[in-house]
Amino acid sequence: MQGNDEKGSIKNVRKIREMAYTISFLRSIPREIVNSFFSTNSLEFNFKGVKINLILDERDNNFIKQIMFIGDESQKLVNDLINFLKARYSLRLDEIVWSYEVYLEVEGDFNITKGLQIPSVLPLISNVTNYGIVITNDPDFKMMNRNFTTVQIDKYVRVIKRSQNFIDIVNLLNELEKLLDKIKI
Repeated sequence: MQGNDEKGSIKNVRKIREMAYTISFLRSIPREIVNSFFSTNSLEFNFKGVKINLILDERDNNFIKQIMFIGDESQKLVNDLINFLKARYSLRLDEIVWSYEVYLEVEGDFNITKGLQIPSVLPLISNVTNYGIVITNDPDFKMMNRNFTTVQIDKYVRVIKRSQNFIDIVNLLNELEKLLDKIKI
């Protein structure tokens, strides 16, 4: 499980291998707004220990359609950016953000076959084979919906959550812990 320090960053109790937080915009925002927060004109850079990728709107390179944060301090940086956009530019995020998306990969000693009495190999879509189980509320596994959560449990636990509402990683990890407790992993 994870905890939150006073700055909003995540302290590891259960080891997180990978973390990415993406904000996708319904309406692209001007690049200079984002550049003023990060103080750079680059599309890929490191900022406060977090790798940042800015994805441009293909119709106009002066606008950004998506921002990806990769690293342990992603949540804190997302919070800072959101507060900056609200305070400095009076942006109503519910009108310009299409979705918030979090990808987590958590280490642990997960023995899915012991707890659920399932075969050791589960074939998934196409020719992909995973050892474990996938739990999702995405009806067709295409991740085209605005709101969904997918959890894959095998050697690691991988979580992809997309929502039109802001996602707090600490709350997501608490929900994951409850799920793992329910299936006794």
